[in-house]
Amino acid sequence: MTENHKFEVGQRVNIDKQEDVLVVSLRCPLCAALGNTEAVPTPATRVWVPALSERWIPKWERGKYISLEDAILKEPALAALVKEHNGRNQAERVCSNHGKMLRAAKIWTEQLSWVMRKQANAAERKKTEAFSSIGAILAGKQDLAAAESQGEDNDAGAPQARAEQEAIQRRTLAASRKPVEPEDKPKGKGKGRKTKVQAEGSTKGRAQGQLRREIDEALERDAS
Repeated sequence: MTENHKFEVGQRVNIDKQEDVLVVSLRCPLCAALGNTEAVPTPATRVWVPALSERWIPKWERGKYISLEDAILKEPALAALVKEHNGRNQAERVCSNHGKMLRAAKIWTEQLSWVMRKQANAAERKKTEAFSSIGAILAGKQDLAAAESQGEDNDAGAPQARAEQEAIQRRTLAASRKPVEPEDKPKGKGKGRKTKVQAEGSTKGRAQGQLRREIDEALERDAS
C-alpha cells in the first residue's frame, strides 16, 4: 500500500492531475492478508474498485477483462474481495498496487473517483426525474381545479339567468292583463247585434285569455 499518512480523511486535494479529489479511509483486504491491517487515508484516485459483475465492465472491454464473480469461479480465494452491505454484495476497495495486480489478472477495476462521479450523475438524474414527475402531477391537479372552478362559475350564473327569464315572463304577463279600451259605439239601428268592433274586441279578449293561461302554465313549470 502506498504511504498516504500525510492525508486526512474528508480532505479534498489536487492530485494525480485531478482537482478536488476526496480523501477516504482505505483498508485494502489484500494488504490486510499480508499483515497490514491499518486503515489509511487515501485519495480516491488511488483507490480501485473491482467490477463485481460483468454489467459493470464496458462493452468494449468485456472480451479482454472478466468480473470479480467470474474470477471467483476460477479462484475461490478471491471471494475475500466481496462483502455484504445492506443485503447486497459489494466489491471491496483495494490500493493502487493491488489494483494493478487485479488488472494484470484481467479483472476489471475502476478508480473510486470515477465510480463516485458516475454515482453522483445517476443521483442527479433521479432527482431531476422526481422533480419532473411531481411537477406533472401538480400541473394535472391545477388543470382539474381550473375546470372545477369554471363549472362553479357556470352554476353560480344559472340562478341569475333563471331570475331574468322569470322577470321577462312577469312583464309579458302584466302587459297582457291590461284592459282593452272599448271603441266608440256606432250610432244607428241594430241594438241587438254586435258591431264589427265589438266582435273584434271579443276575439282579442279570447286570444289574450289564452295567452295568459299559457304564460301562467309556463311559470308554474319553471317554479317546479
